[in-house]
Amino acid sequence: MRRAMAEAEVGDDVYGDDPTVNDLQRACAALLGKEAALFVPSGSMGNLVAIAAQCGGRGDGVAVELLCDTGAHVLNHEGGGLGLLPLTPCALPAPGGVVPADVLAARIRAGDDHAPRTALLSVEITHTSLGGTVPDRAAYAATAQAARERGVAVHVDGARLFNAVVASGVSAAQWADPADTVSICFSKGLGAPAGAMVAGRAEVVERARLWRKRLGGAMRQTGVLAAAAAVALDEGPAHLAEDHARAAWLATTLAERFPGSVDPADVHTNIVHVACGPLGVPAPVLVPALTARGLLTKAYDDRTLRLVTHRDLAPGDPAAAVDLLTRVIGELT
Repeated sequence: MRRAMAEAEVGDDVYGDDPTVNDLQRACAALLGKEAALFVPSGSMGNLVAIAAQCGGRGDGVAVELLCDTGAHVLNHEGGGLGLLPLTPCALPAPGGVVPADVLAARIRAGDDHAPRTALLSVEITHTSLGGTVPDRAAYAATAQAARERGVAVHVDGARLFNAVVASGVSAAQWADPADTVSICFSKGLGAPAGAMVAGRAEVVERARLWRKRLGGAMRQTGVLAAAAAVALDEGPAHLAEDHARAAWLATTLAERFPGSVDPADVHTNIVHVACGPLGVPAPVLVPALTARGLLTKAYDDRTLRLVTHRDLAPGDPAAAVDLLTRVIGELT
């Protein structure tokens, strides 16, 4: 990957003249089954420019709203970026990460003097706050259809879309097909240092390009990052199945050692959420103790420890992590 970055042919991407970026954009558009694609620095910017391109600055004086689920990353973990746009975000309960089609249909508003017009639905695949779960594809397709039949655009936050591809056997284009726009991230499980892509209809991508500029995301010799992303896209998916297998092993082992801490059926990809009640130690106490011993984890909240498997793990690392976690819990209880 570093060799590809060093040897990348570059141009000025602000003017659309970087050949490595252009090649990657064309490849991603084809992979996702969309007309065009746009390289952006991060997944958060990818979501924001895609949403802005479909909701922001319509100029018709009509207030609009974005619908998402209560745990959506774009709502809860992207620095309040939606607050920069002329829209009202509204969160709805969503079992399995997808708002049921009938609930969505009943909730869509045409807009009047008292309420904003529903303009866009955002769906997250895979769903981070649910532990990297893959949504039910039929439910997702039905909800997307209900939205689009009522003139509501659909955006897929696909930061970890390729985890869903590997876990389900369903192609990226098939996952993206019900949506108007989709974003993917190269720096999660795929393993690039930075970068994301937004894909959709050509005119929407052009509006997203303008929003990228407004947000400071237009870069010059971007080919060095696009080259890394291309390697990640080519080589990364092959590693994801191993990540998933290690996460499944962690889930099963922790469920046996600490009954009630994990339901292995909830672990679809490479994220394991561990309930800290059965461990007897709150996550904010556990995390620094583990970090001091060389095990990096995250407190998703006070009651939940987040573990993520990735391509840099050695074969014995998951077992070593469980043993270390067990010892540290013993010391703290």
